[in-house]
Amino acid sequence: MDSTIRVRNLASGLVALALCLAIHSSPAAQEGQQPPAMSPEEKVMMEKWTAFMTPGAEHQLLAQRAGSWTMRVTMWAAPGAPPQVSEGTSESRMIMGGRYLEDVSSSTFNGMPFEGRGFSGYDNFRKTYFFTWIDNMGTGVMVGHGTYDSKKKAFASVSEAPDMMTGKVKKVRGVDAMIDSDHWKSEMYDKTADGKEFKMMEIDYKRKK
Repeated sequence: MDSTIRVRNLASGLVALALCLAIHSSPAAQEGQQPPAMSPEEKVMMEKWTAFMTPGAEHQLLAQRAGSWTMRVTMWAAPGAPPQVSEGTSESRMIMGGRYLEDVSSSTFNGMPFEGRGFSGYDNFRKTYFFTWIDNMGTGVMVGHGTYDSKKKAFASVSEAPDMMTGKVKKVRGVDAMIDSDHWKSEMYDKTADGKEFKMMEIDYKRKK
């Protein structure tokens, strides 16, 4: 679907929802006067939008990662390459009424200051987790989608990232696993030119006390 059409559809839905809310929360309604009855279409719109906007169990899973963390970042440029290790911190919090997890991280990369910000959420409409990331080592945004495995207590995702060698967009695989309430681990996997997967990054998080 064209992005312009998506925006128009979203705007139409928001306008309809706003009108419903305005009518049924008007001063007349608050004073006990009977507001106009909703049409069947308005009721359906209200019910569906309420379900779309209400945080659920999926959002509570993301909330486990809220808090202040220390990070140990290990990166590999290629299979068998010596690891680069750095330390950092992460401040994560649930925002907008528990709908999204915001992560603000700072560390170093090749001796240079590193700062990044990510947003994670669960889309009740598309029934999928999503993850975004921006940092000062680029000018783009990484976007991924994934699922949660309750047995492994882990989020699995596939994201799109720039491939500087080919000048194209590539896909990278991520795994974020809760070890316990005070520890979690994030891993990212890349592929070599011949298609073999290798771990390119691992971040160990420990909750600050």
